[in-house]
Amino acid sequence: MNTVVGEPEKLIDTNTITISGVDFRYGECSATTIKSLYTDTEPDGAGDDNDTLYGFIDVGEQSIYVNNSVGIHIMCATVLHEILHGILVTKGFLDVYDDENLVTALSYGLLDVLKTNPDLLKSLAKILCPAT
Repeated sequence: MNTVVGEPEKLIDTNTITISGVDFRYGECSATTIKSLYTDTEPDGAGDDNDTLYGFIDVGEQSIYVNNSVGIHIMCATVLHEILHGILVTKGFLDVYDDENLVTALSYGLLDVLKTNPDLLKSLAKILCPAT
């Protein structure tokens, strides 16, 4: 695993996440960096200065950023959350892709299913990614 001196070890050991055939660059960074990226893209949607942004997907730039200063479970849920935004956009669900309540419920729900059914994830991985 590649790490930069002084930077926390990455949770997700990849630089790319493919969503519906589109490669998104993946990075983990500070909340300040995410807030800055989000504000540059969505100037009216960043909330107030006390809001913590856990992640951000920039579909136009094909990038996903996750806050690396939060707990591991929040980071996992955030990765799923941003992937779900990406799925909704790339599949044309433009009427709901930015529904934060829906995406948050789905991401935490999926995380709970995967966490409480570890054999399910293993079985899916075995079927979808057989050893070559």
